[in-house]
Amino acid sequence: MDNKTLTKALLVFITVFNLSSCSEDKETIQINTIQINGLLLKGTLSNTQVIISDSDRKIVWQGKSNSIGEFIAHVDLGSDSYYLIETNLTLGSEIICDAQLCRNASGDVIADFGTKVPSENLGEFNISTIATSSKIINNLQLNSLTTLTSNLIRSQIVADIPSTLFNEIALSASNLILLSFGLNSDQDINLLNVNLSNLNQDTEQLNDDFRLLSIINAAMASDISQLNQISSKINDLYLSPSNTNHIEELNRLKSNLIGYSLNLSLSGHLNAIPDTEIDILSKAKTSEIELSKYKESQETLVNLITKAKAVPGGGS
Repeated sequence: MDNKTLTKALLVFITVFNLSSCSEDKETIQINTIQINGLLLKGTLSNTQVIISDSDRKIVWQGKSNSIGEFIAHVDLGSDSYYLIETNLTLGSEIICDAQLCRNASGDVIADFGTKVPSENLGEFNISTIATSSKIINNLQLNSLTTLTSNLIRSQIVADIPSTLFNEIALSASNLILLSFGLNSDQDINLLNVNLSNLNQDTEQLNDDFRLLSIINAAMASDISQLNQISSKINDLYLSPSNTNHIEELNRLKSNLIGYSLNLSLSGHLNAIPDTEIDILSKAKTSEIELSKYKESQETLVNLITKAKAVPGGGS
């Protein structure tokens, strides 16, 4: 075989190899095109930028919520990955205060229940959530509780979360959040999937199962800065569950938040809240976080995250 013939044969082989490789890639990489119907609920967060990123932190969609906090996005995502949804306050963004009184980071009252708070009074107030691309969620909500849960998960895993572990991790992180509020649940609650009620609109139709969670979400606006403070301290305690400084500070923040929740429950802005639920809030306000249960739940989440990091593509 002369050199010219050999060169031609090699070119044909390389071309066929490359085409077959591309064909294989197309078969193995599955893309899901999904529609996300979302709501920003802290209270209603309107005219606010919404950013959706894939697990590589590549932005796959940007848009804005409308005047009632809703947005619709169509995104293409890999079949076994998670995506992050974040908000970004812009000029014209507003929150409708759903606490008895809304205060800024300095403690100044900036609005009362049902009135609007412009973006310039909100500081760095943003909410977020994460979801897996293998499960289509028609009514996805961003609120304070999804923010705390997603922040805790993302602080430990920034690459892919295998879909087989995603729900377990979300449930375990949610349990830690609830324990941090002084609440104990006998049922598995995934805070990333819970649709809370808008207290400015649905006070007569509060979901009985999640009424207290809706009130706690609303009470976050009693001090705009407390969402970031609580999130940071939950992450600190997760990393060092025996650190007494972290425990004391989270107990203080928890007591303040639940106190605001009690004030809202008794303010008259909501229809009569059952005495049993007032008792639950009162106990959560005055009692310490149950460390034995907290450490047990923390260990479960550590083990799940360790498993996730061991999967190819997982880790930090």
